[in-house]
Amino acid sequence: MRAARTAHRAKRAVDEAGAAVEDATASGGNNDAQENAQEASNQPQEKKGVVEEWFIDLGEGLTAIYLAVFDKREQCSTCVHNTVYPVKEGVMTCVDGVRRQMYPSEVERSRDFVYAAQFDYD
Repeated sequence: MRAARTAHRAKRAVDEAGAAVEDATASGGNNDAQENAQEASNQPQEKKGVVEEWFIDLGEGLTAIYLAVFDKREQCSTCVHNTVYPVKEGVMTCVDGVRRQMYPSEVERSRDFVYAAQFDYD
């Protein structure tokens, strides 16, 4: 949670610095504008309340958790697809083979008796 808060504060500082640079360059490089930007950066910024910071941290934390869970779900799905399915197919092929040997179909049973004696009833 602290890492998310630190990252958010760093991002906010970068955004504020970028805005100050844009303001300074938009004025055509005027010295007064540069001095005003420096004074504005030295002034304390309006602090957000504890609840606002808590909600920001909560949102960032939940985002990190969601992304981590989604990534792990994808990895788990890929692992299952690559390892378990081939094993399942092998087991099912074996079970089908045993079932065919133990309980042959009508066609397979009649194939064994093609040359057997047949009785004609007149």
